[in-house]
Amino acid sequence: MPTTQVRQLHVLAVYVSDLEGAREFYKTQFGFEEAGEMPPGLLLQGGGATLYLEEGRLSRPMDEPVAEIAPCFGTESIRASFDSLAAAGLTILLPYTEYSPVFAMFAVADPDGNRIEFAGRP
Repeated sequence: MPTTQVRQLHVLAVYVSDLEGAREFYKTQFGFEEAGEMPPGLLLQGGGATLYLEEGRLSRPMDEPVAEIAPCFGTESIRASFDSLAAAGLTILLPYTEYSPVFAMFAVADPDGNRIEFAGRP
């Protein structure tokens, strides 16, 4: 018997150093849309996910080993998403890899070094 039963994920918090820059990055690169203010940050939505962006955290080096939680998004084609994000110049943290005929993944970094994963059908 669990101590408490989680019923749903409300939002995924992403801590950033530049709120306006992060807003534009997530909208431009991943298609998120404005979902409202939630001081001291803001909400973005897309694909059934809600992100809460909050400013005031320090960026970290892209190669710094840390424990982390990374959002993992699905798209129509993981390969096509990788190709378009790589062409846009995003930092690739994990190159596109097919693990089976029905599963592939890759990871990129946002401007603050937060890991963003994509997984699903190639």
